[in-house]
Amino acid sequence: MVTLNIFFQTSCVDRRYAEFEKVSWWDYMHTNDFSTNYADIVKLISGNILAADPKTDNAHVVGALADDLVLRTLIPGQQGILVMLDGPTQDMWIDPWVHHLKSLGVEFVMNTTLKSFNLASGTKHVEYVTLQDQDGNESQQSADIYIASIPAEKMVEVQLNSPKFAAATPSMKNVNKLETAWMVGVQYYLSEDIPVINGNIGFLRSPWSLAAVSQDQFRPYLNVSDMGDGTVRGVLSVTVSNWTTPGLFACKKPALECSREEVLEEVWQQLSHWLPTYLGSKASLLRTEFIDPGLQFRPDGNGEPTSNWSPLLINTVGSWDNRPEAVTEVDNVFLAADYVKAPQNVACMETAVQAARKAVSAIFEQYSLPFKTLDLFDWETSHKNEGPLRLLFGPLRDLDKKRFKEGKPHIFCKSPACMGNQEFGSDVHKFVQSVIDAVTKEWQTASAGF
Repeated sequence: MVTLNIFFQTSCVDRRYAEFEKVSWWDYMHTNDFSTNYADIVKLISGNILAADPKTDNAHVVGALADDLVLRTLIPGQQGILVMLDGPTQDMWIDPWVHHLKSLGVEFVMNTTLKSFNLASGTKHVEYVTLQDQDGNESQQSADIYIASIPAEKMVEVQLNSPKFAAATPSMKNVNKLETAWMVGVQYYLSEDIPVINGNIGFLRSPWSLAAVSQDQFRPYLNVSDMGDGTVRGVLSVTVSNWTTPGLFACKKPALECSREEVLEEVWQQLSHWLPTYLGSKASLLRTEFIDPGLQFRPDGNGEPTSNWSPLLINTVGSWDNRPEAVTEVDNVFLAADYVKAPQNVACMETAVQAARKAVSAIFEQYSLPFKTLDLFDWETSHKNEGPLRLLFGPLRDLDKKRFKEGKPHIFCKSPACMGNQEFGSDVHKFVQSVIDAVTKEWQTASAGF
């Protein structure tokens, strides 16, 4: 696994998009050739963190995340892409941002859906959009510029309702091929704080691909005992990322077929099974529980959630080519969502922000506005998480960029994305050993400081 991660880390970004995008994470890691324990780790990185099937998710996106996790584990003091807010998202981010936008004159029209884009006759210019409120009433709204910040699956619905717009935007024709999965949040409010570990918890063998974090340790400015009825001391936040595999305890069915109460109970029992030292009696520890309201269970109360208002975009093999740019062929429609091609290249708020910056910069240019083009923050090309290993990886990436332009494979590989039957020579093993030596030195230096 270390060797394969090094192949990825020393591949230039152009090769990652051209080759690793075309290979599944499962195949790239040669998972069928190794033990079930090895397969569990391969599944953890893709399933528990990205809600993706390692057999269909591409090696580029999962490989970048895997390397980040490995480097943060190996190198002291490195901050990776998975970081924590120091308070509830609503309080620390959403509410202040909404307040700021309103102060600038932004109007939020709630409980209203974009139904269609309507082009002016004979043009590639949107004349008006059709909106629909929660009671089904439709209205029309005109504007100079439209920025669509809706998820991929919602854009597909708009395209179906907007045949002329769909025909005018060939760059968006494959948005309907993008796939989503479910990553649903569950929170347990506890009568005592249980830190467990100063970071994320991945449950390797959880059939529902659970991941969790004990939140209070990351919120130094928040006293949870001041909230609610005053009896809560800690919050365990969990994501459920596999909804098609049977559970083990309270609901031995796929989560899709369980009731709301069964889902909450099964998740708790899975947590208790793998954290027996921390989670004791549920009756004495649990104050209340919560599940993402975006998950809609059947109204008759018999379980089986019928919809999820916020599924997660997943990066399947070849999906990059199906993603549009922020600029469309229609002159006054721009895209700002996490399915747009953007440097972060994974379903998250950061990708949506990058797409929005691309859209705004395009508006500046198209309308000759006197503003500076917005910078993009390309985490993948910055390699900030590598620490001293950048001195080892950097020259090899530069070499690989040259080899890629010349149509040659990676210096350590004989086939695209290192997928052939490799005959690793002494140079590969020497380099791996140099990486191990560098990491060992960093830990010795860090330990000397304690």
